[in-house]
Amino acid sequence: MCVSVCVKIQENIPVIAVMCNPGLRPRHWDHMSDIAKFDLMPDSSTTLRKMMRLNIMPYMEQFEAVSASATKVLRLYGFRSFRRPFVKRFALC
Repeated sequence: MCVSVCVKIQENIPVIAVMCNPGLRPRHWDHMSDIAKFDLMPDSSTTLRKMMRLNIMPYMEQFEAVSASATKVLRLYGFRSFRRPFVKRFALC
């Protein structure tokens, strides 16, 4: 029983990693919706079970690329917000 639960969780980790990415913005959800050809924009009732029922696994490779892009943008904005006080404090620019 425990092994089967662990296997199910392992199967869902890629979906969780992609769909729960904090860097995803509405434009990314729109892009993933265009790929899947149906609306994926999450709302307050969205659950992992509902996502899995949408049969999104055939699109996961493309969704992973969108998610990776969102992560890069998030890191860039994070770097910018860190850089500003640093530059101002040390008068580098």
